[in-house]
Amino acid sequence: MGDYRNPENGDIWRVTESEGTLWLDFEGARRQLLALTFTEFEPLRYVHHTRLKFEPAQDATPRKLFVLREMKPYATLEAVGALTVSTAKLAACAGDYWSDELQATYRLALYDGKLWMKDLIGSDGIVHRGTIPSRELHPVFPDEFYLSGGPLIFHFTRDQNGNVTGLVLNGITERGILFTRLGK
Repeated sequence: MGDYRNPENGDIWRVTESEGTLWLDFEGARRQLLALTFTEFEPLRYVHHTRLKFEPAQDATPRKLFVLREMKPYATLEAVGALTVSTAKLAACAGDYWSDELQATYRLALYDGKLWMKDLIGSDGIVHRGTIPSRELHPVFPDEFYLSGGPLIFHFTRDQNGNVTGLVLNGITERGILFTRLGK
């Protein structure tokens, strides 16, 4: 269980357990995993035949997830450890971020000590609910967060003084979308 990162494209795949069942969050979907062996699984009801093989950590090498899919190259994802980020550091990331490319503002907010994607606001000022999931952003690295259901990776940028100035957004097919922080 845990988060696994594809070093080729930065995608995060999350493996969780709920009531004795393993689940995989990837490519904007959540799929139940069917055990084939103790270390091999397949996601149920997924359009492409996919086989996952988990490998435990060895010495200084992290756990790995090997992914074999039809129509796509073989991928090796590496486990990323659980990261705890202070409330103060999360609060520094909360705010509004504008993208010229998308002509939209993403509003991030702090709730119960966690950073959340709150709103997507169009250039017309209208909040577009349901376009982007309103969910918690999970820290992967100190300035990088994963939003499941998108799936989206938010990489915060900072100035030379350490202040958050913007973010770079990566999704399934979208890469490098720039956002500038507003109002700070």
